[in-house]
Amino acid sequence: MPVYLRLGFQNPTNVHSGFGFVHVLFSHSRQKYEAIADDLNDLIEALEIRPYYTCQQHQSVHLDQVGFDRQHGLCTAKFRGQTCGKSLVAKPNPKGVPRLFQSTRNGADRYAMTAETKKGVLIAIIEKRDAVYNVVTMYSMTVADLRRKVTQGEFVLLYPKTFRPAVPASAL
Repeated sequence: MPVYLRLGFQNPTNVHSGFGFVHVLFSHSRQKYEAIADDLNDLIEALEIRPYYTCQQHQSVHLDQVGFDRQHGLCTAKFRGQTCGKSLVAKPNPKGVPRLFQSTRNGADRYAMTAETKKGVLIAIIEKRDAVYNVVTMYSMTVADLRRKVTQGEFVLLYPKTFRPAVPASAL
């Protein structure tokens, strides 16, 4: 299902009234247009539910499933003319821990996509408007604030099934 970022609007008298690109730009302190694109890219990449693989000895190896299959699950890094040949292991998504929530506020067709990184939680609220899903707003929050929303019943976790701890900063 496609999700759109419409131009939207911002009510000048209330920073929390509005939706879409204009709202995100002006009410959530994005300094450049590119910052919105970067944040959306980070969310999308975090929500890619596919493993990445590395070699425990060659940490610079970063392969998706296609690369893993092409190399038959083995590291092909060369050291002193020799191919490593060790088995590749799955590693955490470098863009952070992804989560997808359904919001219990403002109707059933409202969702939250989040990516938890060492800097905090990037969140995009998506709502079905005019028969399509739109990014309504996007902002950052703390992990504690996100947990509070879940505890208070404002968000229901859809993916993953458990609210696992964040990936350690060293793994990002």
